[in-house]
Amino acid sequence: TLPAASCVAQTVTLQAEVNATQSLDGARRTDTKNVTVPANNDHTWAFVDFTWTADGNSSVGYTAVANYKCTVNGCNETRTVNAAITPETLPAASCVDQAVTLQAEVNATQSLDGARHTDTKNVTVPANGDHTWAFVDFTWTEDTNSSVGYTAVANYKCTVNGCNETRTVNAAITPETLPAASCVAQTVTLQAEVNATQSLDGARRTDTKNVTVPANNDHTWAFVDFTWTADGNSSVGYTAVANYKCTVNGCNETRTVNAAISPDSLPAKKCVDAQSVTLTAEVIATQSLDGARHSGDKETSVPAYGSHDMGEWTETTAPTCTAPGEERRDCSRCDYYETREVKANGHDMGEWTETTAPSCTEAGEQRRDCKHCDYYETEVLSALGHSWGRWTVITAATETEAGLKRRVCTRCSATEELQIPPKGADTQSCCLLNCSLLKQLILFFRQLIKSFTDMTNSIC
Repeated sequence: TLPAASCVAQTVTLQAEVNATQSLDGARRTDTKNVTVPANNDHTWAFVDFTWTADGNSSVGYTAVANYKCTVNGCNETRTVNAAITPETLPAASCVDQAVTLQAEVNATQSLDGARHTDTKNVTVPANGDHTWAFVDFTWTEDTNSSVGYTAVANYKCTVNGCNETRTVNAAITPETLPAASCVAQTVTLQAEVNATQSLDGARRTDTKNVTVPANNDHTWAFVDFTWTADGNSSVGYTAVANYKCTVNGCNETRTVNAAISPDSLPAKKCVDAQSVTLTAEVIATQSLDGARHSGDKETSVPAYGSHDMGEWTETTAPTCTAPGEERRDCSRCDYYETREVKANGHDMGEWTETTAPSCTEAGEQRRDCKHCDYYETEVLSALGHSWGRWTVITAATETEAGLKRRVCTRCSATEELQIPPKGADTQSCCLLNCSLLKQLILFFRQLIKSFTDMTNSIC
């Protein structure tokens, strides 16, 4: 089928085809032919923008149209629709230029695309210089040529929106002169006035200003008291001034005179005891504003350091082996000192030295001496016991007669003899002999163990 007709003619390419199955020669065959669908003038409009045109006959100085263009591909046709403009008239001219925003509108019913469209344009209503004045305030200005020391003007500002213009009107000031100076400063209220005829807004305007006629410094002074002030730069920590006040009625003026303080300096700080000091402030007659000497006292204190500044410990009495010693340390700021006991050293004993050698049967003795004093210790050395040599047969045993054997100690030459049983003795006699030997051995080893135990206890 062909496409539906639109506002432009449309070219359509038709294609004819015989597929391979249908084709008499077994090959796919195609051909094309261009045909045209004629236009029907049925446009599709799209809004583009507004066009503003200056027009001296318009109440706002401009006309406006909305621009449309057909969106159909290949169609270049355009059309316009007249727009309604608001506001319908411009505001009256004033003392300032006025910016006005005009709005052009085509409503949905009038619009070619069925949608409402708007646009704005800024225009200016030029100023005509016709101000509306409002009073603001007065400005006072010092003037040495004025009998009251000031001139004044009333300030006005235009209230028209956007107008920043201001103007002034000279004011009349009362009183016309100031009173003569006295000991007391005098406050005078000046009044500035612009009458209704002179005022830019047609209303009478006034303002006041307080001025002072200064005193002529001819005071009558009276002493009041002293004021003490802490001062870290002062050698006594304070400065003092004498206070004076004028006794003339209505005069509240005061003055001060620096006072001399004694003593000139504070005593040196102590370690633990704070010190009370009485400071005296003095103004002598020649310095005093009333011609009289004045003095006043203030109690202060010199705080203590809070603790001693102790030095290192020094030995004053050396400790001995049995007696403690003593150390001392002194405060660097005062005569305070502290002592402490140093523990006795205890004996520093040397090595054990044998003073009496033990023998086989007699105990010996050893001694050791302290390296620092005449103290010494002794200890018993257990008897060594005999160191027996080998048995030697003195008389050989016979079948019927017992023999004799002997052994000699290798240290002291002591001897020990033992009977040798006859060779013909029975088994019982032999066993009795063996038991006797065993008993002697047991006694020997007990003596040896006792000697070793005694020596160990003396060492420990």
